[in-house]
Amino acid sequence: MPGRIGEILRNRVKEKLLRDEVVASMTVRLVRGIEIARIAKTAGEDQLMFSSIVQTVPSIQSGSRPALATGGAQRSPILPDLPTIDEAGLPGYVAADWWGIVAPAGTPQPIVDKLHDAIEEVLRSADTMKYLDQQGAAPCT
Repeated sequence: MPGRIGEILRNRVKEKLLRDEVVASMTVRLVRGIEIARIAKTAGEDQLMFSSIVQTVPSIQSGSRPALATGGAQRSPILPDLPTIDEAGLPGYVAADWWGIVAPAGTPQPIVDKLHDAIEEVLRSADTMKYLDQQGAAPCT
């Protein structure tokens, strides 16, 4: 359940930032997960959806879900024609996604170091870089 809470909060913050910038009235409906949000958007129950570019690239590229803009500070290399929200008319708006890997508090430093080294090796591998590029993601270590 923590991942679901994170997804809800992350998208709630994005919506709040946009609503405050546009000074628009929006009715917010929180849903549990991207698939439910996609169904609601397709059915016309919702007019606007916030989602990670990684989760929506296939739908955007196929044309089944048009995108208005991306929340990143710069355009996505995988969707170069898609403007940022800043470029679309809301100067300074940035709400980019990120994921992290965490360990419990008190994890011994040698274990943290070993995990760090292994994760960094995987992230820097050619196969991983290719996969992440295809998904519209960029690793940061």
